[in-house]
Amino acid sequence: MSQDGPFPFITPERLESLKQGIPRLSSILGLDTDGGTISYVGIDPDQKAVKVRLGGACEGCSRTESVTMAAIDRIIKERFPELPGGATNVGQRVPAEQQVDFAGGKYFLERPFS
Repeated sequence: MSQDGPFPFITPERLESLKQGIPRLSSILGLDTDGGTISYVGIDPDQKAVKVRLGGACEGCSRTESVTMAAIDRIIKERFPELPGGATNVGQRVPAEQQVDFAGGKYFLERPFS
């Protein structure tokens, strides 16, 4: 269940920083150049994870579930250690048979984000 707080594991200030930072990930990851968006949905208190929705060009894209969500999850875990569950996409899920294994995916995920 997604709620908006308060949560014992994240301060209100950190939660606000998270809410404001999620949409900026689309430019950090370069999704906005292709019309992709990332929006904050809420917190899953049981999983200690942030729920996001990928929209625009990202909605239904096979890269969303394979590379993009892995990058978002990694960024959340690095910058918000109080959310060990990372990030989950509550948007449309891409069936496994339609997901693509990108040859450059490993490089993409190891690239520093700024």
